[in-house]
Amino acid sequence: MSLSYEQVRAFVTVAETGSFSAAARVLDRDRSTLSQVIANLEIDLGYGLFDRSAKLPVLTRDGQALLSHAKNLAEYTSSFESLSASIGKGIESELTIVHCDLIPKELITLSVQAIRAQFPDTNIHWLHRSREEIIAELEAGEADLGLGIAFKAKAISRMEYIHLANLHFIPVVGASHPLAKAGEREKVGITQLKEFRQLVPEDCITAEMQTTVVLSPHYQRIENMSVLKALLEINEGWAFLPKGLVHDELQQGVLVRLDVKELNQALAFPLSLWSFKSKNPTPVRQALIKRICEVMSELVGKYQQV
Repeated sequence: MSLSYEQVRAFVTVAETGSFSAAARVLDRDRSTLSQVIANLEIDLGYGLFDRSAKLPVLTRDGQALLSHAKNLAEYTSSFESLSASIGKGIESELTIVHCDLIPKELITLSVQAIRAQFPDTNIHWLHRSREEIIAELEAGEADLGLGIAFKAKAISRMEYIHLANLHFIPVVGASHPLAKAGEREKVGITQLKEFRQLVPEDCITAEMQTTVVLSPHYQRIENMSVLKALLEINEGWAFLPKGLVHDELQQGVLVRLDVKELNQALAFPLSLWSFKSKNPTPVRQALIKRICEVMSELVGKYQQV
């Protein structure tokens, strides 16, 4: 016995719509032709799927037993057809983006949201990597795009850089931390910052930014940004973080920005979108590059309000 996708789809559609006429309209088929497709399926199976004694077809017990499996098969087949068609048009089935943990999550979510309707079948992998790992995986062809801090980037490189924005790092601390209390009365000084533990994102270390962002001799390296922010909230220390990463916490009053005497402006580091120069342009990759640039431009305006 060999069942066809046409038979399975016809069976599922009749079951879901409740009539041969309605199913024929959904499938854009002639009613009598559709009825014959179901009849042939029942012959192949050796038992009836629908009771036709009433005005409208009703699933038999055997039909009910097969329906959920038939639905799954129809969905998988439809997905296969869609993916096959996309690949035939040169649309990637998968795309891998490697990134540091210093980028705002909205850059990822808004960019994906913008292209998903156009490319519903492409799986986009977002993987956290250090700067050196980003470069290595791009050069090895294991990743398609990279997002990271281009601090001390080489002028001559096999990488292509698109400057997205300058990430502005600001000193922040938990709302009930002693530094926050001191900051309510007057500006704090760097000498005061050095007296307290500093929490440093590991990505700042791997991007060779430590000589600029590490001030306290009492510092802890934290790889996971969620963990770092949770530690800030329990007053484990203070940190230099990009505005975009603490925008919500500052708005909610969970964290506060420290006004430091010696810092007239936020520390700025270039955020870049990296790709390998020899990489051929493909539809999803190009659409994602365009949207990432647009989204970051929008977010810069939003974060300036912090």
